[in-house]
Amino acid sequence: RWSGMTELTHAPGHATVLSRSDLTRQLAAALKRGTSALVLGSAGTSDVLAEVAAGLAGARIRVLRVRPPYNLTSFMQQLAPNGSEEDGSLLDGAYEALAVLNGSCTRIVLLAEDAHLLPKTTLRYIESALRNRPHLSVALAGQPELAAALEQPELSDLRERIALHLALSGAREDTGPAVVVGPDSSRCCASG
Repeated sequence: RWSGMTELTHAPGHATVLSRSDLTRQLAAALKRGTSALVLGSAGTSDVLAEVAAGLAGARIRVLRVRPPYNLTSFMQQLAPNGSEEDGSLLDGAYEALAVLNGSCTRIVLLAEDAHLLPKTTLRYIESALRNRPHLSVALAGQPELAAALEQPELSDLRERIALHLALSGAREDTGPAVVVGPDSSRCCASG
């Protein structure tokens, strides 16, 4: 199902419990290397993305954060706030935001909050962007049903490009077992 998954563990098939700060460091490092990720949890995924964005600051990486409401037009407007549908500058601006590197950045990272709300057309747009832009990394964060949405056959390219799968437990503090990491969130569970 989720081919090419990377686990943050030495024992294949076993999840690793990380603190929240360790998770954000690991996720930021993976995105810097060009790995795309899926972050699942019923709470706290937006906070994780905010911490990851802060961790990427100053790393010659352009960070693009998108939030609901989602449809393809509103998604593109977040990428290209000065674009217009009427003159085609919205599509051009969204393409440029995801495709064009300038002298100050070597990678583009797209962080999508509440990605379980993304319609299939927007997920397909992200899939196409990943396919054609090797300098683009994506972190899709949202409710656990996002994993089921990505199981749709027409999203197989996107699913294959997600090489890191993270599942947040209910804990929100940095002191407890805040994060469980593994290749399949259905196998992840937190203790304590």
